[in-house]
Amino acid sequence: QNQNARLSRVVYHEGNRPPVINVAISDTIGQPPFNVKFDGSKTYDPDINPVSITWHMGKEIKEGPKADFTFENAGIYYPVVHAVDTKGVSSEKRFKIIVGNTYPMV
Repeated sequence: QNQNARLSRVVYHEGNRPPVINVAISDTIGQPPFNVKFDGSKTYDPDINPVSITWHMGKEIKEGPKADFTFENAGIYYPVVHAVDTKGVSSEKRFKIIVGNTYPMV
């Protein structure tokens, strides 16, 4: 085995590059009802195009740089943020939210 070997993926975007998603999350694990705040206001387009942000959690959809979701039941959830610039190029990022447990107290 070669410790220096790795698998890389190169994506070429001629002209217009996709938005870069930067999201701050209030917390990713907690007891129900668990309210999580997402802040994508630092998401940007490297080509300086305006960016629209949409948040998806199941059937619930919210628009804008900030969103919050309340998780009423225990389980593992995967909210998704979708950013698209004015030229139609987009990026997407998925997060893991765990409801029903908390980190142990040490």
